[in-house]
Amino acid sequence: MLERAFNALGDKKVNPQLECPEDLTVDVDPDRLTQILVNLLDNAIKASGNAGNVTVRAMSEGHNVVLHVEDGGAGIEASIFPSSSSVSTEDRPAAWASGSP
Repeated sequence: MLERAFNALGDKKVNPQLECPEDLTVDVDPDRLTQILVNLLDNAIKASGNAGNVTVRAMSEGHNVVLHVEDGGAGIEASIFPSSSSVSTEDRPAAWASGSP
């Protein structure tokens, strides 16, 4: 799916790196996952100046698969995110507020 996502990006110059265990499997909608990867990779490529390195790491954490996308861009200032003490759980379902999946 990652190859499909890189192909969908067209002629953007990028040096893709993939770090993923060979035995990692996931049961997902391949079109949706490709769409997510294209969005993440497109953002990473833009942040890297359209000609940088982009690393995608996939790993298993319990029953979940986690994707990390790393680029050579400057990053996002932490100040644009609310502090954890100001995040409200009032409008979230009870399972979210309790930290349950």
